This record gives sequence, C-alpha cells and structure tokens, in this order.
Amino acid sequence: MKSGALAAVVWLAVQAPGADAIAASFACSRLTTSVERMICADPKLSAMDRALGQRFDETLALSLDPAALRADEKLWLAGSRDPETTREGLTKTYTAHLAALEQSIAQLRAKDATRTVNAAEARDRCLPALADPEATCEVAEFAEIGTVEGHAFAYARYGYAPKEIGFPAYTRIVVF
Repeated sequence: MKSGALAAVVWLAVQAPGADAIAASFACSRLTTSVERMICADPKLSAMDRALGQRFDETLALSLDPAALRADEKLWLAGSRDPETTREGLTKTYTAHLAALEQSIAQLRAKDATRTVNAAEARDRCLPALADPEATCEVAEFAEIGTVEGHAFAYARYGYAPKEIGFPAYTRIVVF
C-alpha cells in the first residue's frame, strides 16, 4: 500500500505544472510571464514550444543574418505570442509561426545550394546570396587568410551603396 501511495506522489510531482517533464524551449523554473506559465502547464503547448525552438535553431543555423533573425523572433514573442491569453489563441499563433519557420527553412536550404562560390568569383563580384536589391555592391577588398587542415580560407569585404547615395554606406565581410 505504501509503494502505491509513493508512486502516486511521484506521478503527481512529474505531472505538476512547471515540472521539468513538461519542459518548454525555456526554463519552466524561471517563469516571467503568464504566457510562459500557460505553456509550462500544458503538455501540448510545451511540445509546440519545443518544436518551435528546434525549428528556430535550425533556421538560425542556415541564416546569413542570425542577428536579424533573433531580432525578428523577439518581435514575434512580444507582438504575437505574449499578448495571447487563451490556449486556443496560443495554439493558433504557434501553428502559424511553425509554418512560417518551416517555409524559411525550405527557402534557406534552396538558397544554400547556390552559396558555393570559388575565390575568383568572390574576388570579382559580390556574392549573389548577399545581394541587396536596393543597393549597388562592389568588392572593396579581398585576401587569402591561410590554410587550416588542408582548407584554404579567404575573406572579402563588400561595400554597399544605396542607389540614391552613390557611395558605400555599409560593408559586409565574408570569410570562406
């Protein structure tokens, strides 16, 4: 009889809201908002949050601009996720954001196939993957860095000029 009561207590502890067994993509032990409490208390929302976190990490790994992606995610959290007050609303928000991340992953994978470039191309012109339709681009600098374990590394510095300005307003440095 005692072992049955102990098993029930252990089961309740594991199923308690905020327990690590229902962990989301964030630490449920450090909840800061009511939405986070709702996510940690609901196994389905926790699973969706974990899936969203995994897809975001995958998108981040493929992205050429991880800082912008992180900024977009903060905007999504503040503007779409955090204002939700119901489980249904949060489920819809997560479903839409997961679909958007899946689409981004597919697009980034398709672009990834076109990212291979040789040194001569990088020296002669701006990389197509970094093209900015609102600006002209020129190769400002190119140099070989060295070789590590048989792999040659080089860098290129590209200067971008918005069409209305006509001189480089920003640069990108690419190591490959």
